[in-house]
Amino acid sequence: MNSEPPRARLLPILIVNSHVSDAIELALALSAQGFETHIVGTDEAALAELQLHYFATLIVYLNPKRSIWIERLLTLGRAATRSWILAVTSHQDADVMEKVYRHGGDACLSAPVAVDALIARLDAFQLRGRPLV
Repeated sequence: MNSEPPRARLLPILIVNSHVSDAIELALALSAQGFETHIVGTDEAALAELQLHYFATLIVYLNPKRSIWIERLLTLGRAATRSWILAVTSHQDADVMEKVYRHGGDACLSAPVAVDALIARLDAFQLRGRPLV
């Protein structure tokens, strides 16, 4: 185990997950590694937060079994054009991944999220700003 204190990760992250207890668990793990995290349980709350604050990365939990998941991704992406969007889904296959990338997602991870893999991805995202397309 690393005995060094976590280095500061300065750019905030917004976690959008209707399962708030899961979001809190993830936020605590990320906070322990120096990430500033915020949690919302609905898209409406996410949109309100995005009007008030800048987030370098959005971690958005999606359910591809629900017909509105692509619209959710598009709506959040339009509201956060300068933010990386990391989609998390338990129903990940090639079709879902392709749709995530085609509709504004920058990465796609399987749920439950492996925190080490997530941190590596977040560190890579925070090295540079998201390009405008």
